[in-house]
Formats: sequence, structure tokens, C-alpha cells
Amino acid sequence: MPEPLRIRLEAEYQRRAAPETIPDAVRHVLPHPLQHQVDTAAALATHDMVINAFPTGTGKTKAALLWLLDHPHANTLLIAPVNELVRQHAHDAQQFVTAAGLSHIVESVDAAFLRTLPEELGKRPSERFYRILTNPAVLPQARATPGTAKPPLLLVTNPDLFYYAVFYLFNQLDRRNIAEQFIAKFHYIIIDEVHYYDAKQFANLLFFILLSKEFGYFSPDLPERRKICLLTATPDADVNRFIERLEHEGVSVKRLDPQPVSPDDPLATKSLTEVELELHPYNTRDAATELLPHVGRIAEWVTQGKDSAVLLNSLYGVNRVAREFERALGREQVGRLTGPLSREERREAPYKPMLLATPTVDIGFNFAGHPKTRQNLDFVGFEAQREDQFWQRLGRVGRVLGKEEQDTPSTALALIPDEALKNLRQQIGSQTSFSRAQLRSLLHEAAGERMQRPSFAQYVSSYALLEITQPLAEMEKLLGENAEIVERVFDRIKRVYAPSSKKQLWSLRGEIRRYQGFRRIQEDLRKPSIKSDPAVRRALREYALEEGGQAFSEEQIALKVDSILSASGARARLHAYVAREVAALSPVFSFRDANIGAEVLADDPHGLVSSLRETVPLDVFHLLRFYDWHLKEESTRSSSLQVVLLDLLQPPLKVGLTFHFDGSWEQFRKRYMKKPTALQGLNLSRQTQGAVVSTAPQLVAAVAQRYVPCLVLEQGDLKEWQWGSLSRDGVYFMDLEMMFQDSPEKKLRLFSGLDGYRVMGRYGWSIQRTTGEWWVV
Repeated sequence: MPEPLRIRLEAEYQRRAAPETIPDAVRHVLPHPLQHQVDTAAALATHDMVINAFPTGTGKTKAALLWLLDHPHANTLLIAPVNELVRQHAHDAQQFVTAAGLSHIVESVDAAFLRTLPEELGKRPSERFYRILTNPAVLPQARATPGTAKPPLLLVTNPDLFYYAVFYLFNQLDRRNIAEQFIAKFHYIIIDEVHYYDAKQFANLLFFILLSKEFGYFSPDLPERRKICLLTATPDADVNRFIERLEHEGVSVKRLDPQPVSPDDPLATKSLTEVELELHPYNTRDAATELLPHVGRIAEWVTQGKDSAVLLNSLYGVNRVAREFERALGREQVGRLTGPLSREERREAPYKPMLLATPTVDIGFNFAGHPKTRQNLDFVGFEAQREDQFWQRLGRVGRVLGKEEQDTPSTALALIPDEALKNLRQQIGSQTSFSRAQLRSLLHEAAGERMQRPSFAQYVSSYALLEITQPLAEMEKLLGENAEIVERVFDRIKRVYAPSSKKQLWSLRGEIRRYQGFRRIQEDLRKPSIKSDPAVRRALREYALEEGGQAFSEEQIALKVDSILSASGARARLHAYVAREVAALSPVFSFRDANIGAEVLADDPHGLVSSLRETVPLDVFHLLRFYDWHLKEESTRSSSLQVVLLDLLQPPLKVGLTFHFDGSWEQFRKRYMKKPTALQGLNLSRQTQGAVVSTAPQLVAAVAQRYVPCLVLEQGDLKEWQWGSLSRDGVYFMDLEMMFQDSPEKKLRLFSGLDGYRVMGRYGWSIQRTTGEWWVV
């Protein structure tokens, strides 16, 4: 094992606000506010949008909430990236509202919460959501504490519900009402952890801001003009680029960036302790193996009363390491925070002295389960493929802002890419002590592009334009004679998303009509009879041209449509074509990635995933790669997939796909290659050291029955550096083995779900597209 690079990080300080400058209302809820917290509220008074970029753990959320003290009736929307943080923010917001004496009803809302509400609020979850938005007094908690008849709402939710609301994706009966509420209701919007947003989430945020601008919600003439506060500890080049474009569109923006604070400053207060930092090199696909040799040493610190956390990107990695810590410390001392776990287990985990987690805790989790007079966390171990991950995760340890005891050093063990560490070691030479600002500069130079976050600009400037046309088309229907405003909105959005794009609203609107028409036809074809209309005839013409090479006129199709729809075989083939076309675009019009996986319910009697040994949901591919298991008997008699986990596999199996095509290679190449498409009939295959491992037919069928949205390429379609760049950025392909009737087998590469669109947005120019299909944006 190579010798680690050891660095002593100096303590970090923040500046308190001068006592004479603190408004009484602020002092009531924050006796000793930081300067950036006071500045945030002041900046919101004079700007449409404020960006607070202060470090993790310095009270950015409280800074944003201070604006409500001068606007006690403002309906407020607070968006956090994951439900774990949604619940935490709702708790903190309720404490703030209570301390400030505000009348807001605070509620955290996700899909599960809407399902649990009583039916008296509406039979449909979306109907219940609309009633909450129009009058939060209907909430059970509001009835228990009577106040004003229609109190202001402080809604804490996730980007999923925000997306579904603004993009008209709720139930057809409620979608327009909910969209109208989200677009018009909220005077104040707080977006937390913006740096965590992916391309779709960030494009959605830009869309909402630009709608607000075009519809006049930032107008100073309004009695309660809209304000937006973005919170981000590590803004990257993409975020900065798009914010600059918003400013060019007339959105006034104030940015608050941290500045070094000397410990000699009379207003300085310590926010982070000194940290003894060890940097180790690692293979970015297998951090757990690199961390395992350190388990004994970390466990010893835990036995000494030092609360600790280990943060890894992979669920498999967390579970491997958790097993070793449970052996060293006992199961009752180890907690896990991962996606499959129940709410109960996630609630208990932070109170364990040894906590292991996937990126759930990257985004604002405050480790409140370890309250002490000193820092809550004494040690953190983590992997960091990216610079923003490095600083987020390092910032979890040693937080002492407002703590009585501030001089106990903390410890961190970080795994970073080999080349970045090698360059950093050469740069610093024999020096061992640095400020965080110094290390940030040195690491950025040492890592170069290798540790930069993958750019999402290509997706925003391409397929996101098609994505936003869907809600614009809905607005057009509602606006009637005022629909010209939609053209202005689109032109403004295009200037921000893709200034050089030649796309026009009318052409994208046609693509949306096609997609929506195909979705309707897909449902209608399941019924006993279907009426012919322009959308049906269009689908038949496209199908005849692509599948049979026959070009029919509108008149010819009109004569044939009834006979085709009445023939079961022809009707089934048309249904398959329409279903494929809908599935191909589903990643663009779905908030969560519409990828290849199915889900199984896994009993976990040995605690491989759940310390409480509960039944957990797992993705089929995750199950097949990483676990030994057997199928439960119930799965042979029902449509649900249920397994029992037996052990973790070391090393994991290799999972690939096979596909039998009823035609020639040339037909497949022309019909499916080099473009977003969807395939049905993909068969799972598993191997270890070249030997095939059998897989239960039920699991194979679970994937084979689906239309899987994907992009299929040959190795030569991209240059080697492009394949390497995609792999480094976490965009991975699966091996696809093709079988044909009259052609040799082919080895291809398949990107599933939104990854296919990411590849096209990034390298479509070099994939030699020559067919001009309608979905090119």
C-alpha cells in the first residue's frame, strides 16, 4: 500500500455580523448571525435572485429563511434534492417559523405523503396536493392548531414534485390546476444544494425562472414581487455560465461568495476545526476495496468515543464495508443511510456512532444524531472522484459553529484519483500545513479536468429544448388569444439554453404533438376498437415506411386504415411500433431516468443491505451483479419478483445483454443504430471469468418484456478518448451481443435511458447521423 499524503488543514473561520447592524427581528431568531446571513436577507430586498455560495455547515438555509421576517405572509417553496433533506429542512423551517412567531403552515410533501392523506381531501393524490396548495388549512396538522382561516404555506418538497407540477405531468384532471398554483402562488422560492442538480433538474429550474421573468412576477410594481434564493456550496462552470445568461435576460442577481476570515478579526468565529487529512489513491470503480484495510483503525477510534462516518458512491461498496464494521464493532454500533432502506432505519441510523452512507448525506445532512459540546463528527472517510465531492464530504467533519468546545482536531481519510494525488504530492513537496483555500487551489491545479464535474450544458442546449416545449404547448391551449406570450417565452429560453440553436417553436411543437398522439394511440390500441384520426394515420404511414419500406400517401393510408386496425396481427405490429417510439422518448419526458431496470423485493435475513434485516427493494441489475440469492417460491406463482439474499459476491459478476433480431444486420443498423430508440426482448446474461452463470427465467423475463430506451453504437462510432471520457464521467455502456437470421454475430455497446441522450448531446456531432430523424434537437 503506497504511503498516504498527510496534510494538516488549518481551522476555518466565518465573520459574525456586527451587533449594531443586526435588526431586532433577526436577533430574536438568530442571536449571533453570521454576516452572510444578514447580507442574504438584505440582498433579496434589492435583487430578483440571490446566490449564497458559502461553505457547507455555515447556516445558508437559515440565511434564506430570514427574508420571511419582513414578509410574514409570503407563500414559500423550499426545494431540496432528496427526501432525507426535505424532512430535515421541514423540521428546521418549523423551528424557525415557531421562533419567529410566523403563521405559516410548514409541510414536507413527497409522493408517499400524498398517498397517506385521508380521502376526504380527494380521491386522487394529485387532487389532495391541489387542495393543500389552495388552502393549507386543510392539512391535519393545521386543524390541530387553529389560526388564520387561510394561512400562508411553507411547502418543502423535492425536485420530482416540482418537475411534475411545472411540466403538467400530474393526473389529467388536476395537472392544469397544480401547474397554475406552482407558477403563480409562491412569492419566495428557496432552491437548496443547486450544485447537486443534474441536467434535467437544472433545466427545469431555469425554465421556472424564465417563466417568472416573462410573466412579470419579478416586477417591482407587484405588492409582493417574487424572490428566488439559490444555495450552493460548490457552484461549477455550468451553473455560472447559465446564471450569467439569466442576467443578460434582465434577471437581477446578487452573488454572495465566501472570503478568507483571519482568526484575529474581532468578529471572527470558528466554523471548522483543524483536520488531520490523509489522502490515498484509488481506483474510482472500487473504493470499498481501498477502504477495507483501514476498517480496524477506524473501528478503534469509534471505541474511543469518536463518532465517525464513511461516505461512498456505491451501495455495494457501503454494504461490503458495513459488514466488516459490524464484525469489528457489533451490529448495534453501525448504521447505514442508503436508498433501499425504510424510513424507520434511516431515522435510526444517524444515532449510531459508526455511520455509512451513499451520496444521500452529500447534500446538507447535518449528523444531528451525534450532539456534543464539540463537533458532531470526529472522523470522516470518503471517496471523491470530483472536486465538489471532495469539499462537500470533507466539510462534514469538524463543524463547530456555535459549539462550546472548538479546539479538538478532527480526522479525515480521503480516496482521490491516482493521477490527481500524484500531481498534488509533487506540488506541495515537504509542506504539511495548509488553509482550505490553499489546498483548494492546489488540488484544482493538480487534478486538472480529471476531477471536474461532467458538464450538463450539452443536454440543456439540446434535448431540454424539446422537453420544455411540452409545458409551453399546454400553456398555449390555456392562453387562447394571448398565446403569443408563449413564443416570447420560448425565444427567451432559447437564448439562455442554446443561443446558437436554429430550432423553432413550431417544429418542436410538432414533435410534441407526435409524441402525445403516440401515447394516446398506445392506450387506445389496447381497447377493442379504435377510431381512425390524423394521429393514427400518421403512425401507420411511419410504420409502413420504416418497417416495410413502403411510402404511402395520406389518401392511400385512409383507404387501408380500417382493414389494418381490424386485423389482429397488423394491429399488434402497429402497437409494438408505437410503444417503441413512446419508450424511446420516455427519458426526455420523465423526471427519473427511464432506464433498463426492473425492481425486486429482497428479504435480507443476513443484514447484507439492511441492518434491521428488513425486506428492501433492489434494482434487478444491482441484484444480479452483486448478490448470491434464491428466488422465493411466491415468485413462481405471481407477477412480483421476490428473492432472498444469501451473500455478497466478491468479485461481482459481469452482466450483459443479448438480443435476437428477426432480420439482417443491415436492417438492424438502419432501424436502430446511432439514434435514441427502444428495444424489447433484451435478455440478461451473467458471466464470471468467462463462464456463463444461470439466471432465473422470471428475472430474465422481467427485463425482456420491457421496452428499454437506449442508444446502440459500435465501438468505432466513437474515438477511444471519447469512450474514456464517458467512462470517467460515469456514463457506462453495457455489452450487447446481437444475433441475426443471416448475418454473423455482432458485439455492440448499449447506453440505457437518459445516458443515451447524454451521449448524443455530447458527441452526436461525431456519431455521423445522416438520417435526420425528428428527435434531433
